[in-house]
Amino acid sequence: MTSTTSDQKAVSCPLMTKPPRQRLVSKDGRSLMRGSAPGSRETWFGALRDMWGTWLALRWRWVVLAFCGSFLLHWLLFAVLWYLLALRI
Repeated sequence: MTSTTSDQKAVSCPLMTKPPRQRLVSKDGRSLMRGSAPGSRETWFGALRDMWGTWLALRWRWVVLAFCGSFLLHWLLFAVLWYLLALRI
């Protein structure tokens, strides 16, 4: 039976270790994202590239509004397609 020593622990396997990841939200709930001036072109392109961070930075009322709006829009699209298919038959 082998025993683990401190020498064995010092050897690391690069395939098994995970690189440290930057947090988007601190442990106390503050956003750690830094952005450029509001309304600038860099802000819009950065928001499109990082949609997850953009959703995290939004207020909850806008997230709920976007969710409800997309839900209603998809059901409306489904109803229109259903009606158009029903007219053809």
